[in-house]
Amino acid sequence: MTYQYKKPPTNRQLKVSELIKQEMAMIFAKGEIFLPELEKIPVTVTDVKISADLKISTIFINPLDDKIDKDLIKALNILAPEYRKKISNRINLKFSPQIRFQIDKFIDEKINIEKLFDKVNAN
Repeated sequence: MTYQYKKPPTNRQLKVSELIKQEMAMIFAKGEIFLPELEKIPVTVTDVKISADLKISTIFINPLDDKIDKDLIKALNILAPEYRKKISNRINLKFSPQIRFQIDKFIDEKINIEKLFDKVNAN
């Protein structure tokens, strides 16, 4: 399930979350932080949600293999301070946001809904 806001995000939140998303994608693509679980599975950064005070960011990822979700998230959350250091060196913010990782289940839900629509249209 994706994160839902109580209020719509501000422009500042949207800009910072997009910057974090781009930097995290680059870090994952280049393999700048060694994580054995990431060598086996390609990971996509699908979304980043940031709190109103810009101090907590939740990074939604989508691994291509669903079997390793819990292990991957646990490993990423252990290494979250390292990712935070990398991001703080690249993005100039007053406070470097705390990082949390979650699996993005929205893509799986979208695929299931599309399958249901295909079944309805086939009948």
